[in-house]
Amino acid sequence: MLAKLTSDFDSFFENVLSTLYGSLSCDLDLVKAHFTRVSKYNVPNGKKVRGRICVAAFKCFAKGEASDDLLRLVNLVGWAIELVESAFLVLDDLIDGSFMRRGQISWGLLQQREGHGLIGINDGLHLYISVQQLLMAGFHSRPHPRCLEILKLFGDCANSTCFGQALDILSSSQLQSIDSNGMLPCEKPNLNYDRLRDATVSRFASIAKWKTSYYSFVLPVAAGMLLADVKSDVLFSNAESILLKIGEYFQMQDDFLDVYGDEKVTGKVGTDIEEGKCSWLIATALEKTSSEQRDALSKNYGLKDPDCVRAVRKVFDELDLPSLYSAYEDQSRKHILDLIKSVSTEKKDEDFTDPVATKLPRQFFIEILNIFHRRKNLESYSEGGGDGVEYHDQKCYHLGAFHKLSIYTYLYKGGVDFTSPNTMRLRVYSVPPMDCDDSNSFSKLIVRSVSSSELVCALKEYLLSFVVVMGRGWARGQVVGACAPTRALPDLCLRAWVMVTTANQIVYKNPELIQVLPGPYGNNPGFAFLAVVEYFTDCTTDILDILGLVLVV
Repeated sequence: MLAKLTSDFDSFFENVLSTLYGSLSCDLDLVKAHFTRVSKYNVPNGKKVRGRICVAAFKCFAKGEASDDLLRLVNLVGWAIELVESAFLVLDDLIDGSFMRRGQISWGLLQQREGHGLIGINDGLHLYISVQQLLMAGFHSRPHPRCLEILKLFGDCANSTCFGQALDILSSSQLQSIDSNGMLPCEKPNLNYDRLRDATVSRFASIAKWKTSYYSFVLPVAAGMLLADVKSDVLFSNAESILLKIGEYFQMQDDFLDVYGDEKVTGKVGTDIEEGKCSWLIATALEKTSSEQRDALSKNYGLKDPDCVRAVRKVFDELDLPSLYSAYEDQSRKHILDLIKSVSTEKKDEDFTDPVATKLPRQFFIEILNIFHRRKNLESYSEGGGDGVEYHDQKCYHLGAFHKLSIYTYLYKGGVDFTSPNTMRLRVYSVPPMDCDDSNSFSKLIVRSVSSSELVCALKEYLLSFVVVMGRGWARGQVVGACAPTRALPDLCLRAWVMVTTANQIVYKNPELIQVLPGPYGNNPGFAFLAVVEYFTDCTTDILDILGLVLVV
């Protein structure tokens, strides 16, 4: 549902700009140009899932067909939510000192480089103040019986986010020392002081609830329900319960990607370790550490020193947190699915506007959950407006995020079954290189892959020539796609996961066998394949580069 709303929703953005800046007086032309740039730079460049969820919620809960003027209002409310999101991100990046956001320089840093100092603070405030301006203009053009409740909802969720932001900062354990010249490198902490006492799973859950869940999930769905004139308190209460859990699930993913994600994919540089954030990773690690590991975390967590960051990462890897994360993510998703099913219905003719309605639309909430399941990008909800948001019950394995032992567990021991009829497609992302000191292990894995003999021959011919050109054992690339399973291919030993970005002709020769998803980069056509290649024993290397592999089974 959400993917189909993308183009329609995007078409209303110019309406947003004209509403906000169209009537400014001529003596504010300089300001108008600046704020228009602020909005264009920060607001429409994300996936806009929050705004589209609002529109989708309205369409799901509403009774009957909506008029054009009501649909326009609904889309403007969706864009108001995107303004809220952008305002918080601009200010959050300034607070955290973040360099990147959504694959580009953070707005505050860009303004500093352009000589405007901390004008980004004013710009973030402007984006938030614009929310009320946009809502009031929308309700003036098209009055709505629930307009006051919608305005209150926006205010309540923004207030909750401020509480959460404060809780996040006050729970951090970053060490800073300041002199007359500004910030100096942090000193080693006093070991008699338990700096990590607040880094608990319960504190993480509270931060996720207040900082993330309300504005990211409760706000868009509740706004859509109010626009649809839903009256049942039971529906609002049950929806909030589900959405708070999804928000915690989402924040857990953000915390994981901050440390284990690739900045080229996530669109920002992870800083949670340096900032001493009370993240899911540190809270989980502290529940499982030995005394030596806890001492290492206490000495190094929250210090802006590359050696300290590496020491923390070393403990995380020793605890195999990526595997724990993967298991916990599946467990959390199952719990949320059970919660959804307990308070929802699959009936198509249900009247959700009935004041005594008690059941939510099941598929709508499952789709929201599935948007974020196994996401690899801080905002990887769909690519290119395609149908990638509809995963349903598929599972994804992000190999680039796994420790070597985890790869062994998931692949060598049959965690991924390439012969399964459910092994249908593969998402396209890029992750950091991973060293492998046990290359012989890879030669032992017999993978039953998919494709036709013509495709395999073409792939092998191309890939082997690619290896010769590169002059080393492993081919390199950026993205990888997938083939639909048609028959097993025995005796192909997995000696490398080879990325191909220039094999488009094979796609066109076998369109019925291959499903290609667009890559994450605007200039990259994204056509590529998962290649399982029989490698010869005289091909030697000491490094296995897994540059981008996400299996969906």
